[in-house]
Amino acid sequence: MTPSDINTVIRKLEYLRGEMQTLKGYAQWTQSEFLKDEIKRSAAERKLHVAIESCIDIARLLISVNDLRPPRTDEDIFVILESHGIIPARLRKKLVSARGLRNLMVHEYAKIDPKKIFKHLTDDLDDLSDFAQCIATYIKAHS
Repeated sequence: MTPSDINTVIRKLEYLRGEMQTLKGYAQWTQSEFLKDEIKRSAAERKLHVAIESCIDIARLLISVNDLRPPRTDEDIFVILESHGIIPARLRKKLVSARGLRNLMVHEYAKIDPKKIFKHLTDDLDDLSDFAQCIATYIKAHS
């Protein structure tokens, strides 16, 4: 990886961490507050979407700059990172699930169950933070 590649990944990680800080604040809402307030739901949904999108973007960038095999599917990007020891299997499974949620938010937005979004907001944010930590560790070891 070139210094420019490293800087790009670091910039994207910093953005992801900023989104995570906001989401962690949102995760303090009660389910009742969340479900009653459309603005809160919309804000949380958008931030969650962007955070997941950031993970996908960072993964694709690492695959590209390291000349790893091209992914055959979107889910494959996390399989590739796992196969190269960048993320553990447990995290790969969680990120594939998060990617599925992202697809639901983007393509099936009319069918989104707000309770499902709230569950992800309160139960799954650590997975995205774990991803950021794994990438930071990888960058540190390869720079």
